[in-house]
Amino acid sequence: MPSICCAQGCKSNYSPTTETIRVFKFPNKDDLKDQWLRKIPRKDFTPTASSVVCIKHFKNDDAIKEDILTLPDGCAEVRSVGTRSAQTALSRLRSGHIKSLKFIDKEKTFSSCPCSCPASPAHIIDCIGASTRQLWSGKGKGLVELLERHGVMDLV
Repeated sequence: MPSICCAQGCKSNYSPTTETIRVFKFPNKDDLKDQWLRKIPRKDFTPTASSVVCIKHFKNDDAIKEDILTLPDGCAEVRSVGTRSAQTALSRLRSGHIKSLKFIDKEKTFSSCPCSCPASPAHIIDCIGASTRQLWSGKGKGLVELLERHGVMDLV
């Protein structure tokens, strides 16, 4: 069962029949934790390790929606910003484990791209007019938009 929001009067995640609302644990830094507590009108409340606040109590720009991936060389970081499906598509392309990958008799094969070529990660990137540099840069959102515009998001 998902964690329930500790804000007074909030009913997020109380009922298993409603949608699950994203929640955040209280920060460890005291100054930041104090800011959170001032925003939650709950008298004499001390958060525990399991206390959470749901996303409904934050402004849109308060919640950072990005993941950071450090490349194997340890030098560069890639930030994936956007929806979960966009982040998943970029992650699949980067790893090479895309939906169109199938194993037939222990051989890698790919479903067909709309241009009738095997839809390997390299081909998909080339087919939409993108580059591997764009895939590994912080500009992943533009790449996702290209995937959607060319109708190949379902292959990734």
